[in-house]
Amino acid sequence: MKNNLNRYDGVNERICFSFADVTEKGQHKIVNLADTKFLLSSQPSDAYFYNDTKKVERQRRLLRLVQMGVQFVPVPSFVRGVFNTFINSMYSNQEKTEGALFGYLEASGQTTEASNIIRQTLNPYLRSDFRVSPTSDLWLNWN
Repeated sequence: MKNNLNRYDGVNERICFSFADVTEKGQHKIVNLADTKFLLSSQPSDAYFYNDTKKVERQRRLLRLVQMGVQFVPVPSFVRGVFNTFINSMYSNQEKTEGALFGYLEASGQTTEASNIIRQTLNPYLRSDFRVSPTSDLWLNWN
C-alpha cells in the first residue's frame, strides 16, 4: 500500500487482513492488497466498486471470453499457455482472496456488499452454494 499511496485520492480504512477502502479518480472502491492487478504489476487489484457493483464481474467475464476465444486462434501452444497464465493472473487468485472479504462484509452487517462479492465470482459452484442463479438480474442485465 505504501508504494501506491500517490495513486489514490484518499485511503479510508484497512479492511480485514488484505483489503483497503480507497478512493481513486472519484471512485470509491476496495482494493486487494494481497494480489496485484496482473502478473507483472505492482498495483493492488480492484476487489469491489461501491458505485458500480458489477464492474469487477464484467471485467472478469470479458477476460474469460477472451481467454476462450484465443483457444480457437491457430497459435503455438506455448504462446497460448503464456497468454492463459497472464489472463489468469488478472482474476484467479483475486477470487480466492475475496472469500475473506466476503466473510468480513457479512460479519460486519454489510449483506448487500457481501452478496455482490459472491456475484462477481466466476466459479459456478460457489455461486450455486450461495444461491446465485443464472436467471438472476446479474445474468440478464450487464449494466
